[in-house]
Amino acid sequence: MDDPHTDDQLDAPTEHGTPGLTDTGSASFDLDAPTPTPSGNGRCGERRFPVAGQHIDEYEIVREIARGGMGVVFLAKQQPLNRFVALKMILESNVANDAERKRFENEARAAGALDHPGIVPVYEVGSHDGCPYFSMGYVDGKSLAATLQDGPLHPTHAARIAQAVATAIAHAHDQGIIHRDIKPANILIDREGNPRLTDFGVCKLLSAQSQLTTSGELIGTPHYMPPEQAGGADATIGPASDVYSIGAVLYAMMTDRPPFLAPSPIDVVAQVMTKDPVPPSQFFSGIPHDLETITLKCLAKAPADRYATAHDLADDLHRFLNGQPIHAKPPGIVQRIRHAVRRHVLLASVSGSMALLLVVLLIILGVALVQSQSKVARLQNLLEVERNGARRFAGARLSRDTTKDQFEIERLTDAAIEFADDDPQLAIHLSIHAAELAFENDVNAPSRLVKFLRQVAQSDTDPALPDEPTLQSLIEQAEKRLTRQLTEFEHKIYGLIDRSATFDSPPLETE
Repeated sequence: MDDPHTDDQLDAPTEHGTPGLTDTGSASFDLDAPTPTPSGNGRCGERRFPVAGQHIDEYEIVREIARGGMGVVFLAKQQPLNRFVALKMILESNVANDAERKRFENEARAAGALDHPGIVPVYEVGSHDGCPYFSMGYVDGKSLAATLQDGPLHPTHAARIAQAVATAIAHAHDQGIIHRDIKPANILIDREGNPRLTDFGVCKLLSAQSQLTTSGELIGTPHYMPPEQAGGADATIGPASDVYSIGAVLYAMMTDRPPFLAPSPIDVVAQVMTKDPVPPSQFFSGIPHDLETITLKCLAKAPADRYATAHDLADDLHRFLNGQPIHAKPPGIVQRIRHAVRRHVLLASVSGSMALLLVVLLIILGVALVQSQSKVARLQNLLEVERNGARRFAGARLSRDTTKDQFEIERLTDAAIEFADDDPQLAIHLSIHAAELAFENDVNAPSRLVKFLRQVAQSDTDPALPDEPTLQSLIEQAEKRLTRQLTEFEHKIYGLIDRSATFDSPPLETE
């Protein structure tokens, strides 16, 4: 149930109250369920609602300020302390099932264990006429969801809110509590502009022996839940799951929409699990590159590709806000190639033999990178030695009309031949990269490179490579293309390959 227990007019109690915000549905609570009709009778089991002036123990009801399918949040006055609080109740005690009651108790217990200025505090837990309730801090303001109804926020403002939420949820994580439903409706903004996180009703207690969810059960709000949560993989939900949700909220604050939109919750879940979000800057060009990088890192499909902790996210947002270099980097080449192949596979299948050839090269390169990351480090050392030697005679070679690209192709070819016996898979990787450079720069490949590729086609040392006829066709196509200009379409395909990032080493410098 959404919990925007905020209100702007303490002096104007109403009988019917204010309906709860329903900007996004929650898979754990039915916000569209029939709502009981208010009545002067406050008996829980008969589906009656407390009304203004009624007392629930030491709390005097002022008015209703939020409502969900399971219960209601009231603005109430705690008489002994003469203060306003938010009073959350399950009204249908005889109807609510055990899971709902346990989640209600879970929220009170979890939030009650937290003491942080960015989290709405729980004051007291009790029961009235069989209706469980708990009182919590009243936030004089409105929810972030209501704030966003006026349009997107300035990127700096959005970053400040996200940084504060990340700091708050990091405190919860330190106490072994995962929120699992961070979204604009559960972030309250007080009159000073400070965000306060609320509604721990579907939180996960990392130390709990019993779980409130079963495998495959969908808990949370689809627009803001991470892929592992959307897939019902409860065992994999951890701090990185909340990091994803904060990233989704940051995305929404800057673009005025969540990362994924679809006609139904099921369609949203499908997008969350299979699609990449559109970069925020494509909606608003003024979004800073560093802030976009932070956002997209949070929204990575794999938890391991996100910030490891909410502390790390808060720190990077702090660095951004203070004009310091951030730690997050754009996705690496393996991830870019994987995504590029997925996005362009249909286009490549209908674009002729050369397009197919280039996509095959991308796939081979990606496989080699994934399987040879440790070996690439050895190559970096080798190339550094080669580069030092190359600087001594690069000028002489260039003076004989040998271009830098030709020189790099030759050095990669030499390295491939040198590794052929000791590490054939890495040698194949290098030779393909050398051929790739020859393609893009329209230069002749060394004869020893063509010979080496033909030897590869005749061997079976690498089961990840295509069969011999396919590789033979690749070589024949390469020979045809080495001496003429690439077409405009081929240049677009090759734009997918970031050569400088492949080996994480700077280009050859000439003196």
